[in-house]
Amino acid sequence: MIGQGVFSSPGLLATVIAHEAFHAQQLADDRWFLEHEEQGFYMNEVEAYAWNLEHAGEFNLTEAEIADLQARYDTYYGLLLPEYQELVDQGIYDLPPLGAP
Repeated sequence: MIGQGVFSSPGLLATVIAHEAFHAQQLADDRWFLEHEEQGFYMNEVEAYAWNLEHAGEFNLTEAEIADLQARYDTYYGLLLPEYQELVDQGIYDLPPLGAP
């Protein structure tokens, strides 16, 4: 998400910084799901964009900026396997260890 467009508004810049800080917290909480490769990356992005959308009002984002965040969320959500989409739908963003039943 980081690119020259993030400077189009203070709220968008703050949202991008918060998004990346959310990833840092996932890593600190040992919830950076690299062992799952793509699915882990998608899950981390879905959770971070869900947080961004929940807090969009605090950043005074425009409708267009919120729509862009929603599109990004939808893209990553759509890339998740159905069983992981079910977890997200329940508000669960943790992935089971590989090889777990």
